[in-house]
Amino acid sequence: ANIQAQPNPAVEFVNFNCTNLPSDNYTLKIFNIVGKVVWKSEYTISGNRAIRVELEDFQKGTYLYSLSDGKGNIIGTKRLVILKP
Repeated sequence: ANIQAQPNPAVEFVNFNCTNLPSDNYTLKIFNIVGKVVWKSEYTISGNRAIRVELEDFQKGTYLYSLSDGKGNIIGTKRLVILKP
C-alpha cells in the first residue's frame, strides 16, 4: 500500500495516487506545518485510486498529508509543497 502526491510541488491542484490498498474505508488528511488538519475527506478504496484536490483555498507553504485506514492505521505520511502562480 502506498500514497504519492503529484505534482509536488503543486500549484492549482494535486492528485493523491493510492496504490495496492486492501478494500477498506480510508481517511485522507492534509495538515499545516504546526499539525492542524486543514482538509479531510473519507473514501472507500479497493486497489488503486487517484484523488484530486483543488488548492485554491490553500496558502502557499509546506504541508503534510496522511492516509489512514478504517482502524486508524497510518498508510503513509509525506510532505506536500504548495506554490502559488
